[in-house]
Amino acid sequence: MIHTLTPYILQMCSSTNASKGVTYDEKSISSKFNRQELANLAWSCSVLRKYPEDLIPLLYTGLMGEDEESMDRLTRLYDDNGLQKKSIMSLLYVQMALDLEAPHLNMKLPPKLLESFSDQDSRHESLERSSENELMLLSTSKLQKSVSNVLEKIGFDHIQEHVLGADDLQAYGITLSSTAVNFLSIDIADVESKIGVEVDGPSHFINILDEALGKTNKGKGSRVRTKSGKMWVFEWDGERQVNGPTALKDRLLAHLGWQIIHLPFWEWNNLNDEASQSTYCKELLNKAEE
Repeated sequence: MIHTLTPYILQMCSSTNASKGVTYDEKSISSKFNRQELANLAWSCSVLRKYPEDLIPLLYTGLMGEDEESMDRLTRLYDDNGLQKKSIMSLLYVQMALDLEAPHLNMKLPPKLLESFSDQDSRHESLERSSENELMLLSTSKLQKSVSNVLEKIGFDHIQEHVLGADDLQAYGITLSSTAVNFLSIDIADVESKIGVEVDGPSHFINILDEALGKTNKGKGSRVRTKSGKMWVFEWDGERQVNGPTALKDRLLAHLGWQIIHLPFWEWNNLNDEASQSTYCKELLNKAEE
């Protein structure tokens, strides 16, 4: 779909200024898209690992401009307050994917990207690395803590929420930002061995509806029930698939030499006691060693 749409997008954004040898510019792109839409397109390309050589430069021109002085000019063209912080984090993932998977495109984010954009509420806040960094709000769930406790008991040496920031990636030859900002984390990590365990809750998956909606699979579907009268539990007896952000994160970590083990929430929820949980974790680690 991306490759099919690329010629159409190029035509939409075509400008009449052919003297520079280009078919689009900041003004022509901003007349058809806003920056959030451009960021969404760039994100989609990185998730699907499709990097059309004509489309990616157009998206970067529309998002960051044609030179280092473009930021103020783009704000006037789009009549906005810049990209939201979550969109900026998405662009860090996009740039990391481009550096690792499409270096021939030679695309680079502006060194001071994080200092140039503000939130859409027009309040510019510092994005320096800190425990209160709003770009990545770490949430250690009860599920993750219970998995960590069992892994510790069976001898898997690890830490929770191991974080990789823009400065850490410089060791891999990846320079994303002049601001030391955290944006990539691993739920449970043996840092020395580079083995990570991702405890995947419901938000990491999409439910495949094709079979569930078919005539021969009327029994498959979803339902909501209460557990102990206090907690709502969403149940799905059809097929699941990891979503785009989870797949991209897994791919990027693999490029950095990490082996990621995924622990789906429904498998853990089906374990009734600590003995079965320990056996399950040992089997997961054994598969990783194989």
